[in-house]
Amino acid sequence: MEHVENDIIYDTDIADKVCGDIFCDAGDFGNHYDIDSELTIKVSLYLTQKGNWFLCEEDNEKCLFLKSLTIEDTYKWLRDINEPDLLKKYFPDRIEE
Repeated sequence: MEHVENDIIYDTDIADKVCGDIFCDAGDFGNHYDIDSELTIKVSLYLTQKGNWFLCEEDNEKCLFLKSLTIEDTYKWLRDINEPDLLKKYFPDRIEE
């Protein structure tokens, strides 16, 4: 799926899938859902070849909705879902062992 935001193309077909099948509250995913929603959705984190991060809501490996992330948002998201190996790999200057 391709999505254009702020002159950046986010494409799940060519971006690297950093982690997938993460379940989170739909309200945490942004304005796409009611912030009070109790719905749980499956998302994957992607990194473009130019270093832009984004989340993709997925259903049967099909991307339904994209949300771009800043570097800070990405760091916080990985920390919140407790992914120490990915934090060490992508944010080595920010995480200690």
